[in-house]
Amino acid sequence: MADSGEPAEASEGLLEMTASILNDVETTRRRIESDDVAGSIVEATADVDMTVIGASRESMLQQLVVGAIPETVGRRAQSTVIMAKRDLGITSFVTRWLRGYRR
Repeated sequence: MADSGEPAEASEGLLEMTASILNDVETTRRRIESDDVAGSIVEATADVDMTVIGASRESMLQQLVVGAIPETVGRRAQSTVIMAKRDLGITSFVTRWLRGYRR
């Protein structure tokens, strides 16, 4: 999936790079443009064994108000979905709180 602001070449390059990292794993790459992003991904899950999708980067408030695409896909998918989260190196509030509590 690519949002309307992302050039097709950039998304194709990202898919190609990811496939090269998984060189021994058979992969299928598809770029689909749609106004219903979550619905299109869910529909595509019927044709594959597993879908890997990036975790949401929206704030909790945004997710509550408008929903989060990865969570919608995870709930409605017809096959296994793995959500990957980029390591931002930011310590969560709970971790910081627990560290302070132990001191």
